[in-house]
Amino acid sequence: MIVKRSLVVMLLVAALVLVGAGAAFAVVRINVWYPQGVGGAKLGILDYGYKGLTWWFGRPTAKGVDRDYPGQTVYYYVFGRKLANGKYPLEVNSNKYHRVFAFTCNTSNYDTAKGVHVGVTESFLKKQYGSALRRYPTRVYTRYALGGRSGTDFYCRYVSRAVGYRVVQIIVRSY
Repeated sequence: MIVKRSLVVMLLVAALVLVGAGAAFAVVRINVWYPQGVGGAKLGILDYGYKGLTWWFGRPTAKGVDRDYPGQTVYYYVFGRKLANGKYPLEVNSNKYHRVFAFTCNTSNYDTAKGVHVGVTESFLKKQYGSALRRYPTRVYTRYALGGRSGTDFYCRYVSRAVGYRVVQIIVRSY
């Protein structure tokens, strides 16, 4: 009788955990920690050939060597389904020693402690961080940097006259 009760209790607890896990994946909001990392993964962690990242983000959708860094060995890992703009929700880069040096967030699922995420207006970004932001305009994007060599970059792009500038990408980095 006691064995049956404990089995029923264990099954109920397992069912609640599974239901809770399913609900957690339905509305995923992952914090971008300035200037440390994304979710619980921090800059400088070992990627362990993607197994270290799997702990935090699940199995990568794709991985490889990034050829956009001349003279350097840079590994990339992407997570989630490819977006309409050709990017992935989360992109992670690590150096030749397999230490993570950049997290690139391309969807609104990743937000900062101050509520800034992909899709918010440039004015909201400025309101939240004020004079701590440094502005670097380019031909296509306006980059706002928070911090020094380790920090967070917010890329804003002009969407339309009605919408104005929006945050289109957030990069947590350590160069």
